[in-house]
Amino acid sequence: MHFMQGLADFATYFGMGLGFMVLYVVLYLYATPHREITLIRGDNLPAAVVLAGALLGFALPLANALRVASGVLGVAAWAFIPPVAQLAAQSLVAMF
Repeated sequence: MHFMQGLADFATYFGMGLGFMVLYVVLYLYATPHREITLIRGDNLPAAVVLAGALLGFALPLANALRVASGVLGVAAWAFIPPVAQLAAQSLVAMF
């Protein structure tokens, strides 16, 4: 039963990571002026690449937060920084 000791922590952090990813996708799709899903369904490859890049840009900092955070609240706090930075950058680029 030694390997079962960390299962609850793993399930908690995995669920948090998955939940934050879903939340990010919903916020990203709502914040973009384009209908990304409609474009992707219409075989628009650049839209798919942009969405994949945005997900990767969120997933990498989230993975690092999951690795180094000292607890659930630490992960939750660090999970809000990448979307804020990406949305700020997106708003800045949209101004020009």
